[in-house]
Amino acid sequence: RYLYSPTKDRFEQASKQPWLIMLFIKWTFLDPLVNSPLRRPSISQNEMLELLQKVLDLTETGSLPDEYEDVRLFFRAVAYQQFFHQTESGLVDIARQELLFAKVPENHYFKTRFLNGTGVSIQDFLRLSFAVLASTKKSGPVLQRATLFGLCPAFTPMAVDAYLRTISVEVGDLHRTLEEVDKDGRHPNEYLQQTPFLKFPFIKVRSEYLCVSPHVLERSLGHFIYDYLKRADVDGFNNAFGKSFEKYVGDWLSKSGLPTANESELTLVLPGQGKVVDFIAADGDSNVLIDAKGVEMAQRGMVAFQRGDVRRATQTSLIKAFEQGHEVAARIASMGGDHPVIRQRSSTYLLAITYKELYIGNGVTFAAVVGDAVLEKIRSKYAEQHLIPVENIYFLTIHEFEELMSLVASQKIGLVEALEKAKQADSERMTQKFNFELHIHEWSKQLGREQPLREILKSMVDEMRVAFPAQPETAAQK
Repeated sequence: RYLYSPTKDRFEQASKQPWLIMLFIKWTFLDPLVNSPLRRPSISQNEMLELLQKVLDLTETGSLPDEYEDVRLFFRAVAYQQFFHQTESGLVDIARQELLFAKVPENHYFKTRFLNGTGVSIQDFLRLSFAVLASTKKSGPVLQRATLFGLCPAFTPMAVDAYLRTISVEVGDLHRTLEEVDKDGRHPNEYLQQTPFLKFPFIKVRSEYLCVSPHVLERSLGHFIYDYLKRADVDGFNNAFGKSFEKYVGDWLSKSGLPTANESELTLVLPGQGKVVDFIAADGDSNVLIDAKGVEMAQRGMVAFQRGDVRRATQTSLIKAFEQGHEVAARIASMGGDHPVIRQRSSTYLLAITYKELYIGNGVTFAAVVGDAVLEKIRSKYAEQHLIPVENIYFLTIHEFEELMSLVASQKIGLVEALEKAKQADSERMTQKFNFELHIHEWSKQLGREQPLREILKSMVDEMRVAFPAQPETAAQK
């Protein structure tokens, strides 16, 4: 109830430090006495606040900023700990999952694996999640099973029950479930780790489902299918998702209206043998190389205070994209001909698009958090005039890329124009940004903010309004 108590604004809400409350709840249910007849007595809210203060005091035992090999590693760790507790993007993330996972053939790996593992289809899961987010925003943290049946009369009891089992944990099983994932035990950097409640944002107590946190719920449901499928079969999922994510990035790139070529065309046209990126876009006298990396950061890479940990966590993703980009730039420089897209231009940019946040930002930060030596080893293979300046390299989440392509498609800004504006801002300490979304936010003051997934969200609202008209409308207003 403390998390759900009214606040004046999002800053006051963040001051509750919900990331510490999630840790507090985890520790409470890891206590061996939690399922014992000799349970600890109930406590008052003041006693709870005193305990939370003690948890906060213990954070001083963690790694201090000057203990990190680079201060940007500290900022990354804090971002992973806190940022998603301060944003609301659940409905947008559900819309993206609709495009990535539901708009595929019925016999696709995504659909069959998820249905066999959970007992609920991807389509039903996303629509029920839509209803759950709308309900918790309106009615608070307690979800009644009967309420969900009332909200979603179009779904069978079997589907609703399977859905609830998938996103919740029985309170009597919570101690054992947390013990299974609590592999590292108590340690100073535990404060920075992602909460295990992302796997089960509801705790079932008798016939009620208690939401541990509204932001944990949004984050969980917004990426649930990706996370579930990856946990269930990491190799099978990565093979299937890599191709789907590349196509998704290509679809958004095509909305820009810029001349583009894909990996197959690059392989065919470029001289010699070597690695290629997924796409190239021509914008004026500039080449923009784009590589889709449908990855997320491993836990160790999130809280890393040594460059080596981030380097190992990005070896097959961002470092690989860095190498692929330079390989393509060098091969383009050695070719002749008059291909409309694949030809040498005066400047080159490289974008690596990831599914989730890696909190690396641009090439300058990348060199700082993985170590410049590993990048220099790659750059040393190519002539200096063919190198991509680190200031011309950006790492965007798919959400940031969707917004950028929407701005370009609406002709509010050019692609290279946007990259140059970000590059200029990042060159000054007083104007540099932690991630690309902050650049877009700054531009929105003059350009307005695009809502890239508005149409898919609207189509889901329209579809659901037929079954339960009140809730989707409320959600859309939110």
